[in-house]
Amino acid sequence: MPKTSRPVTVHPLSVREARVARIVDLTPGMRRITLAGPQLGAFTSAGGFERPAFTSPGFDDSIRLIFPYPGETEPVLPIQGEGGVTFAPGRRPLAKAYSVRRWNPETGELDVDVVRHGVGVATTWAYRAAPGDRIHLGGPSSSKAMPVGAQQLLVVGDETALPAIARLLDELPENAQAQVIIEVAEQSHIQPLRRLPGVTLRWLVRAGTEAGTTGLLLAAVRELEWSPGRLFAWVAGEQAEVRDIRRHLVEERGMAKHDVEHTGYWRRTATVTLADDASVPDLDATTGAFEKFHELSELVPPIALRVAAGLGIGDLISRGVTGVADLAERSGSDERALGKPLRYLDTIDVLHQSSPGHYTLTEVGEFLTTEIWTDALDPHGTVGRQSLGLYGLGESVRTGGASYAAVTGHDFAALRRDQAYEDGFLETAARAVTWLAEPLAKATALTGVEHLVIHSVGAGALAREIVAAHPHMRITPCPPCPPRPTGCAATCPSRSRTTATAHGSTSPNSRSSSRPRPPTPSCSSTPSAPCRMPTRRMRCVARARGCCWWRTPSTSRRSTSTTPRPTCSH
Repeated sequence: MPKTSRPVTVHPLSVREARVARIVDLTPGMRRITLAGPQLGAFTSAGGFERPAFTSPGFDDSIRLIFPYPGETEPVLPIQGEGGVTFAPGRRPLAKAYSVRRWNPETGELDVDVVRHGVGVATTWAYRAAPGDRIHLGGPSSSKAMPVGAQQLLVVGDETALPAIARLLDELPENAQAQVIIEVAEQSHIQPLRRLPGVTLRWLVRAGTEAGTTGLLLAAVRELEWSPGRLFAWVAGEQAEVRDIRRHLVEERGMAKHDVEHTGYWRRTATVTLADDASVPDLDATTGAFEKFHELSELVPPIALRVAAGLGIGDLISRGVTGVADLAERSGSDERALGKPLRYLDTIDVLHQSSPGHYTLTEVGEFLTTEIWTDALDPHGTVGRQSLGLYGLGESVRTGGASYAAVTGHDFAALRRDQAYEDGFLETAARAVTWLAEPLAKATALTGVEHLVIHSVGAGALAREIVAAHPHMRITPCPPCPPRPTGCAATCPSRSRTTATAHGSTSPNSRSSSRPRPPTPSCSSTPSAPCRMPTRRMRCVARARGCCWWRTPSTSRRSTSTTPRPTCSH
């Protein structure tokens, strides 16, 4: 399962109404708006749903403030349901994310610090807000705890990250070890922050240079030295600068990716304002039915994006490789052929041709440097290879056959038997279920359950959270059995999508375990025995007398156990 340095808590989504209680300008560049109101406590929604009190245990928790569209007085709001929120057809809520600077459950007050610069929906609201004004908000959707096992912290950000950094400093223990670097526009924007003996704080001032262009933060990080011991880095600010800092820490300093948390709070972009009010952005992006259908039917953009992701074009351009010839050489492409999709990506505003034959990334194109997107788009990656089956959708609908085989010449099960692919497939699945694990562990449906069998490709991640919440529960992780080679008969009871089966045991001899047992290669002569997946590197290659031959890259052995145990038999 994927490693994480910060345990995640998922919160039920609620839409709340609050009012502005106070407004204070902390500096010429930062305004604090304090919100209060009954719905920051537990309340009953208009639809009759009981909602829990607002909570914010994480230093970098974010909420979404919901605003009316320009020229309107009432916001478009999500629809509150029992388990979360939904959206009505038509326009989506106009919402902007902001960090929770402070939450005081005793007074029921929530502080939101807003950077005073430029033009934006939230910025303009902050300029014009007055005590008593009404505002709606949602979130936090999740919170992350302090990093586990880190001996020292590196904290880097510009003024948009300052609220989260200031809260982190407020909440760090007295013996914390950290290096903090903050970039602001002017000397007058420096705030008094909590000082700790083991924390060094350095302010960088742009002094008139445009935000997101200075490179000051990256230069300061390059100069840093830190003592031995595990380091955790938290970096936030302008997307491109954050990307470059993370790249330096991982590629040049050798930090593990899961020890570098990075968030692009904003991107440099031009803002178009209303003709009659230059302080309000023009959000009129409504499209008609024809324009929407045309966009949905267009085939070239998704293919061009996947070609660019597979060749690593976004990553190369972000590293300064901008010419077509150099891009072709570095990506292993034909120069003349590569020029065509690059020119197309320029027409759809993913790339910008800065000079003949040279390209830069646009605000949209910056996503080609974000791992979560490149992993999904790369046609050679785990998700990309799985998505090939979509190209056979028409054939599958006509014939009822498997779409993957119609495209690739072999079925998806054959791909799953490729061990390298299977490892990536399971890792991707485990990342996806991580966000479901914590809420599932708290579900009332598990109350009183003594034995839980989990059927899921992410069974390990789910089991970890559930056993932490229910230490006396007996857990049987049961990932779907890997596709079997020809000649192996499957006896696994289920190959369904993510499901959980609870077994309430009344036997006085039922054993409990504080952790799920690791999967072990075994074989049962009882076909109905619960499924336990063998280690991912092992495969069933033959079956005889109710037992399986399991093979690893270096050894092979036969399990002869006849005791009915959780097993995955092929």
